[in-house]
Amino acid sequence: MLAASVFSWGQITRQQLERPIEQALVYAPPSALADVTGQSQAEFLARLRQQGIEAHQSVEDLARLHGIDENRALAIIFGVEG
Repeated sequence: MLAASVFSWGQITRQQLERPIEQALVYAPPSALADVTGQSQAEFLARLRQQGIEAHQSVEDLARLHGIDENRALAIIFGVEG
C-alpha cells in the first residue's frame, strides 16, 4: 500500500502538460502571445520588429527562418536571456 501511494495515480503531471503547452506556443503567431508576455500588442510587436521578427510568422516558422531552434525563438519572444 505504501508503494502505491508514491505514484501519482490519476493526477496530471508537469511532464504531461509541458509538451502540449509548448506546441500551442510554437504554432501560435507571435502577435497572439502579447497578452501572455504581459505587454501591450503595440509594445510587443515593436520589440519583435526591432529583432527582425514579423508578427505574421508562427514561432515554428520564425525558428526555421532564422536557423534557431524553437526554444530559442520562444526565449526571444518571452525576453529570456540565456
